Amino acid sequence: MIRYGLIGCGNIGLKRVNSLLNCKNSKLIIAVGPKTKDTKCYGKLISKLTGCIYTRDFSNIFNHKLDAAIISTPSKVAFEIAKKILNNKINLLIEKPLGLNLYQSKILTDLALKNGVFLKTGYNLRFDEGVKKIKKLLIKNKIGRIYFIKIVYGNGTVLTNTNDIGSLLDIGTHSVNLVEFLLDTSSFDSYYNFSQKLEKFTNTNGFLFLRKKKILISIHHSLLKWKNDFYLEISGKVGCLKLESLPKWGRQTLTLETRVFPSGAPLLKKYFYFKDYSWINEWNFFSRKLKEKKLDKKIIKEGYNTMLIMEKFKKSLNK
Repeated sequence: MIRYGLIGCGNIGLKRVNSLLNCKNSKLIIAVGPKTKDTKCYGKLISKLTGCIYTRDFSNIFNHKLDAAIISTPSKVAFEIAKKILNNKINLLIEKPLGLNLYQSKILTDLALKNGVFLKTGYNLRFDEGVKKIKKLLIKNKIGRIYFIKIVYGNGTVLTNTNDIGSLLDIGTHSVNLVEFLLDTSSFDSYYNFSQKLEKFTNTNGFLFLRKKKILISIHHSLLKWKNDFYLEISGKVGCLKLESLPKWGRQTLTLETRVFPSGAPLLKKYFYFKDYSWINEWNFFSRKLKEKKLDKKIIKEGYNTMLIMEKFKKSLNK
């Protein structure tokens, strides 16, 4: 049984808890809400759903024997909390991004390695059912040599977003991390960043471009879309994969297009997904790693490696 604590009882914290309600190998012991009561908080609801202790005093979390902690606070306050968790040798799942910059990301990664605890940055898109199917199809070489990848990920939260980090570090890092997963690499040959400062965020809307050998990658991140939008396309020599929407918004469709040579219409095979299992899939992965009791340094460094790419994007913007 994994005994865990939750720090951050907002929308994401509630999603984390809801995904684990029927998880028999895990038990929420304590949930920590914000000090100020004017912040939206589902702490009392979480306590009612799980029977856990609810508190607004973060230090109370160290009064309990915990195997792990989840940090679902806004990014601007997560760093200091994460340092205390890791220094107390508690395994940690922390929402992306890992820190507000490369400096913070490196500190948290180094702390996890120094203290011998497992650190997982919460990039749950890797565990989306449609994305997992794409990964399997790529491993089976169903579309041949990859020509290009295109991702669009956006929403219309520019006026209501409370994370205060803009779309680049929010959904932008999600998409970059997804490319790392699909291509099994964190090293690219070139980095280009075209971002706009609109409304209240520095990076409200933008386009990122990567190149890995002969593969071209385009990523659009935005908080200015009129509605929630996700689209992933991977085009190859003998076929194409197209993933439309995410299950949290309704039906998700994955289309495998197999080319008919020399120029016929492609053969289509469709897969449909209706429920978002990414949160529980990520937690199951996290819990398996804890049971192995052997630190997976590649996963521990995942959040840092993604932030390292974001740092290169930042430098390309300043050229």
